[in-house]
Amino acid sequence: MSSEGERPQLRDLSSILVSTPGHFQIDLEQAPRAIADFRHAAQALRDLMDDADIMAANLSPPGIDAVSRNVVAEVGRWACGDEPGSLLSAMEQGSARLEEAADALERSLRAYRQTDEISAVDHRPLEL
Repeated sequence: MSSEGERPQLRDLSSILVSTPGHFQIDLEQAPRAIADFRHAAQALRDLMDDADIMAANLSPPGIDAVSRNVVAEVGRWACGDEPGSLLSAMEQGSARLEEAADALERSLRAYRQTDEISAVDHRPLEL
């Protein structure tokens, strides 16, 4: 509960993070920073996706035997394969969820501010 004079907090954003259990709160004054942090984390995951591509392309087998070559090929598939569960897929999904969270928080903040502005309008009866 917020005490008198304090702005209420946005609550229960877990609904926007579809597969994330639990709840969290963000102070409205901190919301712009949280949005920036979500976007920064999403970009960091996209940067790591580029690193995973480079890593998979530059893996060298430790030996010339078939087992070494197969291990490198398999690690490359785990890192950058198109199938669900690959490192690349997980980072892509994580980045998308972080962007969705930032978008939802922006929408919530915008709606809150619009509601706040509407409630601040003078509601005196019109004088004729």
